[in-house]
Amino acid sequence: PALLSVSEIVVLPSRLEGTPRTLFEAMAASKPVVATRVAGIPEQVVDGETGFLFSVDDHDTFAEKMLILLSDRKKAVSMGKKGRKRVEQFTSQKMVEDIERIYSELLG
Repeated sequence: PALLSVSEIVVLPSRLEGTPRTLFEAMAASKPVVATRVAGIPEQVVDGETGFLFSVDDHDTFAEKMLILLSDRKKAVSMGKKGRKRVEQFTSQKMVEDIERIYSELLG
């Protein structure tokens, strides 16, 4: 939390990932993210809305997206706020409610 509080953006240039908790933590702290488009990351980050995604080894796009967020504070803050709203959709209570709804639908 201390490191996130002084960060302007969070970058995760992974080659392999599952669904990294780091990105949920960043978005919960209202930080925009720049991350690779691998595995579960595109399910977490809405490209152009809560942060930016780039392809593995696309170093030019990676640098471009970081520079956009570092040079446009208003955009970074807006994306951070949208990320915060997005991560709130993934609460444990919400997941329990969704599972209960699915079971109810299946059981009639």
